[in-house]
Amino acid sequence: VGGNAIVSTIVAGSASGGIENANVNINIEGGTVTTVIGGNQGFTAVKSPYSGTTKIEVSGGTVGDIYGAGTGRNASIPTYLGNLDIKVSGGKIKNIYGAGSAAFVKSEEDTMSSVRISAQGGTIGNIYAAGKGNENGVSLYKDESTNYTFAEETTPEKFGSLTGSASITVGGSAIVEENIYASGSGDSGTITGYDGDGLKSNAYLKGTAEITVNGGTINGSIYGGGKGIAQSGYEECARVDTGSTVKIAIA
Repeated sequence: VGGNAIVSTIVAGSASGGIENANVNINIEGGTVTTVIGGNQGFTAVKSPYSGTTKIEVSGGTVGDIYGAGTGRNASIPTYLGNLDIKVSGGKIKNIYGAGSAAFVKSEEDTMSSVRISAQGGTIGNIYAAGKGNENGVSLYKDESTNYTFAEETTPEKFGSLTGSASITVGGSAIVEENIYASGSGDSGTITGYDGDGLKSNAYLKGTAEITVNGGTINGSIYGGGKGIAQSGYEECARVDTGSTVKIAIA
């Protein structure tokens, strides 16, 4: 994407269904892009797993939110298995969420997923290694007499969570206007048709995260955890899970 282009949404994978062994490159050199999705976008109750590699590079232009692992819709919650690289050398981005929005970065016994975010230029609002714990399009409502159900692997407890490794590097002339988080961002909203407590304990990191700052400007703070919810019952939201490791290095 470049020049004066105006784009609503870029989806690396599928808007309904799964993708296997992907090798996707998204380059934004100019223009305006509202949303970039590095994995799949869910739809109805269709399973939407994504496996492979996604590389997102932003060198110019204006970007709204980058949702690395995908975004959920209805009862379809994407999973991401593989390697995700996001590199920023220019332009302006509102937020980067490594684990997407109501999506889940998973790892398996023989495949450890990784999320790598590097900013050497440009301006970014917030950077989250993990993701958002909910998404406006998520709903179990199907029709007046029927509700969808979430798949066992992608219940609300997993939304916006990252199991694997994450790294965030800031240097050069990059500017982070607000904060950097080693985990995700909690959400105190609701899901139509769902009455469980899963949203109170999601957007977590389970694995390792490294945050390295060797240049650039950070106007806010660096957090070794996530952006939780200051309400009773949300104590496990946006957490760093037991046994995980977070390292922060400032040169």
